[in-house]
This record gives sequence, C-alpha cells and structure tokens, in this order.
Amino acid sequence: MKHQFHSKQGTLVLLSFIGLSMFSCSDKCSTCAVEPEKIEKKLSKIEIDSDNYSEFKYANGVLAELIEVEGEGRSRSKITYDNNKKPIAVENEDGKIKFVYTGNLLTKEEISYTDSEMFSYNQYVYQGEQIKEITGYGLVEQDEPYYRKKLFYNQSGDVERVEVYNLTENNTLVPSVKISYEYDNKVNPYVTTVGSYLALFTNSYSKHNVIKEVTTNAGGALNQTITTTYTYDNAGYPLTAMEKKVENGGNPVVINRKFVYQP
Repeated sequence: MKHQFHSKQGTLVLLSFIGLSMFSCSDKCSTCAVEPEKIEKKLSKIEIDSDNYSEFKYANGVLAELIEVEGEGRSRSKITYDNNKKPIAVENEDGKIKFVYTGNLLTKEEISYTDSEMFSYNQYVYQGEQIKEITGYGLVEQDEPYYRKKLFYNQSGDVERVEVYNLTENNTLVPSVKISYEYDNKVNPYVTTVGSYLALFTNSYSKHNVIKEVTTNAGGALNQTITTTYTYDNAGYPLTAMEKKVENGGNPVVINRKFVYQP
C-alpha cells in the first residue's frame, strides 16, 4: 500500500503526508471519522496476499500499531496518545512525527529521525473544520516550503479534487498534478477503524470509498486512472476490492484486496 523510498527522509515525509494527516471531528463535520463509541467495525487486516498486507493492532480502544508488509519490506508504526486519547506522536524504524494542535485541530507535524532534531514539518490550514491546505517545509538548508497540497470538497463532504504543487529549481511552488475522485455511498472502513483523530491515517480523506481516481499533470494530460470495484457485507462495509490501474494508456494492473474485521 505504501510506495518505497530509498532514504529515511523520503520514508518519513511520505509517512507524514499520506499516512498521518489528521483532523478533529464534530457532529457537523461530514468528512470526519466516526467517534470511537459509534464504531461498529474495526479493521483487523487488509490483505493482498501472504506477503503483502496491512495489519491493525489496538490497545485500550484505540489504534496502537499499524504494520505494513510489502514482500521483504516491513514497517511498524506505533502511536502514542495523551490522557484524552488524542494522538501525540507516531514512531517507526526510520523516525518520529510529533503532532501539534491548536485546540482540537492539528496544525503542525514535526518530522525527525529517531532521537534527533526535526528536519522538516507540515503546516495545516483549515476552512471551518475541513483541511484546505497542507504545506511541507524543509529545514535541511533553509526554512522554505517544498510541497503544497490543496483539497476541494463536494457537497457530501468527500474530497473531490486534490491539487499538488512541487518546488522547482527556481525555488517556487508550481502545479504538479491534479487528482480527482468519485465515490460509492458505503462505509469507508479506514475512517471508521481509526477513530476521530486519525481519520486520514491510511490516506482516507472521505467517509466513503473511492471507486475512481484520475490523475492528470499540470497541463491536463492524463497520467493515471484507477478504478475500484467492491463487494460489501450487509452493513455496507467492503469485503473485497478489485483495483485496476492504468498508467498513460498502458496495460491495466489489477490488485485484489480482502478486508478482515475484528470479531
């Protein structure tokens, strides 16, 4: 499920942007995760095969570990919480990410190698309780933005478009790719599994499941299309997913996933 990076810095930055984006919930926030007391089902495992899977482990009613296995690669992320069960840090073999809040809203992620100083951070901007913009800053040479992601929502509160901006050689942020999404009307198990503060732990921005994802470059040319077909249980939770990915008009690559829930 994760892409592979060849450096610690790359791994931590990726973990931060696609695995640790979070927001706080209220009764009016349609994109938020279900509060823990309302969760009906929690994921135990998402399996492609015996060598490729994600495993969810819990303690005291909250997600404590996320284990991801891709062939010979294995990552174990451990989550720590404060007394109010608000996550304050996630740590794996490559480093640590500390969460900074303003009230109940995450406003900053501080990224560091294990037992070392912060080398980058992500800053969050909100409109109401919805994340509208995430900007990454690198501290290796100077405190300057190197990445920006803007989120746009549909009327149901699901993210319908993401615009990504990357740093050029002239040290300016320019449009890189646009990603558009279509959804089913069923339950997104990633969101309901991890509770209100870790709703985006597995790159889940919305309460429903993505059935189509289209990526184009800054000029509008098609880069990639991903379509996903699900089967569901009687409660509307996915049981299986068949993902078909086509890059630049090439041959489709199909991945099948199985969702296993706690008894």
